[in-house]
Amino acid sequence: MQFMRARATARLTRDGIKKVVIAHDKRFFSVDAFASRKWSGLTCLDVVEETPAVVLDENALIGNVEYMQHVADKHQVSLRPHVKTHKCTKIANLQREHGARGVTCSKPDEALVFLQAGFDTLVAYPIINKCTLQKFLERAEGRYDKLTLMVDSAQGVEVLFNVVNSLPRVEKLNVYMKVNVGLNRCGVQPDGALQLAKEIVARDKLSFQGIMSHAGQAYGASSKRDCERIAREESELMKTVRDTLRDAGISCNQVSVGCTLTELAREEFGHITEIRPGNYVFMDATPLTKGLITPEQVSLYVVASVISVNNQYAIIDAGSKVLSSDAGAHGSAGTGNYGTARTCSDSMYQIEKLSEEHGWIKLPRSHDLEIGDKVQIIPNHSCPVVNLTNSVLLLGKDRACETWEIDAFNKSHPRIKYAQ
Repeated sequence: MQFMRARATARLTRDGIKKVVIAHDKRFFSVDAFASRKWSGLTCLDVVEETPAVVLDENALIGNVEYMQHVADKHQVSLRPHVKTHKCTKIANLQREHGARGVTCSKPDEALVFLQAGFDTLVAYPIINKCTLQKFLERAEGRYDKLTLMVDSAQGVEVLFNVVNSLPRVEKLNVYMKVNVGLNRCGVQPDGALQLAKEIVARDKLSFQGIMSHAGQAYGASSKRDCERIAREESELMKTVRDTLRDAGISCNQVSVGCTLTELAREEFGHITEIRPGNYVFMDATPLTKGLITPEQVSLYVVASVISVNNQYAIIDAGSKVLSSDAGAHGSAGTGNYGTARTCSDSMYQIEKLSEEHGWIKLPRSHDLEIGDKVQIIPNHSCPVVNLTNSVLLLGKDRACETWEIDAFNKSHPRIKYAQ
């Protein structure tokens, strides 16, 4: 994969925001970049001494946070970012300081980290295990007003109601209903949404807030135009479901959608009230290859060292235990490799395959890689990269470095216990 060279023009709008239009290969991506922001480029190769290291560029991070918040503000929707991407309360605080309404989490233990840090938290995952749900709600005591859970089945509604009913301190719990908009992972089918909504509103301790979706099929899209089409179809389907509920007398105040690729491509927001992108804080090779962003907007990198060279490959010290073996989200083919490695001389190479502790860079006939060289890797999918580390190295605007802990590290599963 070769990144296309871009040219940019800029003008200041009346609200003081620089409008940057980046043109490449006859495609255009418009990004509202704040005039004071400068990207720090390849400086992480200068400061990282030990590898492999997961490095976060503060300039690009803040630029991405500002951009998505501007999108939300411009279209008068709430931003509730998905924090499974970064699992870090410092980054969540940065998002909240810029205007984010709350956070979205996947697993109960992950959600507790952010609940206990004071964030309004949506658990966008069906918790159907009674034991898991009860322990989670017991540990969330005193924070129920900042908690929303998701259901997508009658069984899920029944489990949730029974557990909530058994906890006298829970007066009412907010609930979203998830709708399947094409990913075919979780979510009630649209034609079954009305019946499931009736199941929710019939339970007096459950407070139905609205509907939510995730158009993750956008990760299999081939272009920005394809992502925009998926976003439009998602929006139309969610409007149909909302109108069906309202026609039946069921209040549906929230229409919440969430996927970084669709929110980067979406042109019409209409009836949408909330967006839940997550990956946008870091970006990665996926939106880059679809023409949605430029390389300068990627804020998360892996810095690795070349440890061996033969006539076919340069071997680096970052394998699947660092980069993950994820070619793309949701099982998609992704970019067709395991990341793109960039050198200090701006040469670029594909990581063709991974062992657990080794990355294999396919070498062309002519190359400049030598043992000891460092490379800056743009991951295919940044979320699992952060999931595999307990800290990241933050490269600040003034080149100062500090370590940021991943507070929700190892929170994707509960502690293993056995029945007594």
